[in-house]
Amino acid sequence: MTAPAGSVERPALRFTRSTIMALALAALAWVGVTVYAREMGNGRGTMALPLRHFTAMWAAMMAAMMLPAVAPVATLYARTIKSNRTRRLTLFLLGYLVVWAAVGIPAYYVLRAVDHFAGDNDAAMRGIAVVTLVAAGIYQLSPLKARCLRHCRSPIAQLLRYGNVKGPARDFKVA
Repeated sequence: MTAPAGSVERPALRFTRSTIMALALAALAWVGVTVYAREMGNGRGTMALPLRHFTAMWAAMMAAMMLPAVAPVATLYARTIKSNRTRRLTLFLLGYLVVWAAVGIPAYYVLRAVDHFAGDNDAAMRGIAVVTLVAAGIYQLSPLKARCLRHCRSPIAQLLRYGNVKGPARDFKVA
């Protein structure tokens, strides 16, 4: 169990144009992931994909999974934008997705290392899976997760903190 994050209210999901756009992009990403996955087959780690294909697949999966999660925050952010709303909201969502896609690059190299050192050894792969799941379970019970949740559950504080960023890429940086 984690400590309660406080009484910060999460933004409600409103079906505004920005929310519908984020959810439509997520649905489109799911279609892309499904089509791409049909061609991959079943493999270990990186599924023998080169970095650019792995990163594209990772980015599509992140868009499919994370755009619905960011839709309420995007809706809230869109309400603060007075001009060029579509372009600025697109940059906001793009910034969010670029960060998630960038996380795929170190993941790729970790998976390549696992493939190289243990890819043909089922017992080693099971051991790595067990250690990974135990580490994830420990994280679920850790103070670090509670701290992260306090940060993530306050999107208004996040927007206020980074909302004063200036310049042409400000919306990209806010995410």
